[in-house]
Amino acid sequence: MTKPKTASAAQRAKDLRALSERDPSAAITLAVAVFAEPRARSAVLRAAAAGALGAMPTDAAFEALRKALDDEVEEVRDAALESLGRSTHPESASLLIAICEASERAIRGQQHSRAFGDYQRFRAWMHRRDAESERYLVARVLRDEPDASAIQPLNWSSDPALIDRLRALVSHPRAGDAARSALVWRGGAVAFDALASLLTPAALAASERSEEIASSVLLSLWCHDDRHTTEGGEPRNDARWAEVALELVHDERDEVAHGAGILVKQLRHPRLVPSIIARITSVLRGEMKSTRALAELASALGALGDRRAVPTLCALATAENVSESARWYAARALCAIGDRAALPTLRAVDAAGNGADKALRKAIAEIEQTSE
Repeated sequence: MTKPKTASAAQRAKDLRALSERDPSAAITLAVAVFAEPRARSAVLRAAAAGALGAMPTDAAFEALRKALDDEVEEVRDAALESLGRSTHPESASLLIAICEASERAIRGQQHSRAFGDYQRFRAWMHRRDAESERYLVARVLRDEPDASAIQPLNWSSDPALIDRLRALVSHPRAGDAARSALVWRGGAVAFDALASLLTPAALAASERSEEIASSVLLSLWCHDDRHTTEGGEPRNDARWAEVALELVHDERDEVAHGAGILVKQLRHPRLVPSIIARITSVLRGEMKSTRALAELASALGALGDRRAVPTLCALATAENVSESARWYAARALCAIGDRAALPTLRAVDAAGNGADKALRKAIAEIEQTSE
């Protein structure tokens, strides 16, 4: 008689994860059973079970989580900690706080063997939305030496003391990045006032870290360009940010100018069309220095599709005092606008490149057809 084939631990873990999605209650029952027999199951299966336990706020699931948090295998402990972050059991927040405090003491004492690092604790806190967790994390941000890893998990909090603290931390050497990112995520007038103050000429000249900080602000803003409102519905002040960025596209710090140009391109605010045209015109006349941001400014005009930009883009596409990249993006912007007035310039660009740019030739043909 043939012995039935036993599923591997990896397959059982996969099946348990699938069951968690279909029937969480049944998955919890199996997950609790895994930890009822210590060392009787593989680490792969124990990790999968630990990951499922946070979905059910029962005492049995919570006790199984306690066991998983003390497992001999790090992957099991990490899965249990993140699962504890998702748990809505009444004692889950208190246990998570105790674990984090114990881990910090252990790390300070150079005892890393069972301590959870910043990243593991951060992942657990990202799931919490309860008052006890909020009070604990806000207190960590308000400390004399703020805990940067506690900032992002509080993006949902409206605690006034937290908002004031974030504004005060925007230039902090360790927590500054997290504070700036959190303010960008929140949006609204509070974020604008705090962050725009870092991009003024005086602020940029006052610190050795000004380029790093300004670039970080601009990067955060254009990474969040799809967030025109915050979770609470506040406007993101895109027009004001675009105006600030436009003032920086000719900054002498190359990374600041480049970041500002990308932000102008991402925000694509119609109100800026005349100002962008004026900036490009000043470069073409030699009144302002050329910059890496020219390519982004040309792209912004192409994305906006405003025909008022066609003469300026035509001049930029054939200018000799700008980079090849700026000329290329100007031609692409003209293709995007699709105005027949740009055809002579586009044909000249095509001829200069010996017709090698197939996308340009295709765009010229499409403009010729639609303009007839």
